[in-house]
Amino acid sequence: MGIGFPAQGATITWTNTSGGNWSATNNWSPNQVPGAADTALITTSGAYTITLNANAQVAGFTLGATSGIQTLTVSGSTLSFTNGGTVGTNGVLNLSGSTLTGLLTVNGALNWSNGGNLSAGSALTIATNAILNISGNGTENIYGMLTNAGTVNWAGTGNLQIYNYSPLGYTGGIVNLAGALFNAQNDQTINTGQGSPTFNNAGTFLKSPGTNTTTISVQFNNSGVLNVASGTVVFNGGAIENGTFTGAGNVSVTSGTLTLNGAVPNLIIAGGTVTGVNP
Repeated sequence: MGIGFPAQGATITWTNTSGGNWSATNNWSPNQVPGAADTALITTSGAYTITLNANAQVAGFTLGATSGIQTLTVSGSTLSFTNGGTVGTNGVLNLSGSTLTGLLTVNGALNWSNGGNLSAGSALTIATNAILNISGNGTENIYGMLTNAGTVNWAGTGNLQIYNYSPLGYTGGIVNLAGALFNAQNDQTINTGQGSPTFNNAGTFLKSPGTNTTTISVQFNNSGVLNVASGTVVFNGGAIENGTFTGAGNVSVTSGTLTLNGAVPNLIIAGGTVTGVNP
């Protein structure tokens, strides 16, 4: 009679300071590619880039050493963390058309381009002084929670699509914390994919100069600052406004209900319902 025991994970450390492919065993110590039960450490100092073009699942993950810049580029694949991962201050994670699954805290930089997914039940946290750059021409689908305490720069021609629907396990939403900046540098839309997702802003949502119209089609709950430096922010998914409005641009309501608890300069009512007081 045999007795089964759970597989014991190993701690596997990247050693090739010239960079290389994640799937090459001789780039790791010990010489094996990290698996689902393992902890992957990319913590060897130096300036190098690792490429990952196949799905990878690890138990734990750390990207970033005490010196140099360590970059992991994931293209068209899924990167999963069973027990969570960290991008350190010297770490750079590039996701292109890829899927992120699990809990990830970014203290360095995350560049998310050309579409992809934040999986249901996942949580992506951008720490204070960290940065998330969203760019490219694909739609980024947010099935998990994105929390920003640093800076999010949203550029490119792709929309953001948020799913929050518990029967299917979708837990998506965006939280912009006090002191954080969400910088909309394009003319795209934050869409509702399914359910009733929200964008909760306690920091600053900036509509950058030089752009025309950013549309928010999810419930936008503002207790921070909405700065429409130029152009227009359009609400067509409802909004509750308890914060501050600044900037020379316009705020437009095309559908849904905008609940006001203060003044909104340059307010355009093009549909929907506005309640409250706008002195």
